[in-house]
Amino acid sequence: MLINDQYQQLALKVLDRKELYEIETQAYDALYEEEGIVECFGHWQYNDQYHLLLEWGSYDLEEFFQIHAPPTTTDSIIQFWDAMGTIIQALSKIHRLGTSNHVSSKHAKTYYYG
Repeated sequence: MLINDQYQQLALKVLDRKELYEIETQAYDALYEEEGIVECFGHWQYNDQYHLLLEWGSYDLEEFFQIHAPPTTTDSIIQFWDAMGTIIQALSKIHRLGTSNHVSSKHAKTYYYG
């Protein structure tokens, strides 16, 4: 998909429960354009399913550490911790939203579009 004159890989998350959809859309709306957060490009309901069009994350943090070697030079160590700071700030903002609800994967399906 072409977004801001660049092709982007996307994920389509499909939920089967309205209350979970509302939790996720409220969270994405509250975190709109926050650095370090996967972006939600839109959301909608069709029939009895609820859809979120999301920025594709290539892998999660655990997978990142399995794929990439630890930084060894001064510059790469600084770059790594700057990036980790962004992730930590993003997680802090998520936790400050005040919701303890978690969307279980048994109520969601995610499809990749590249």
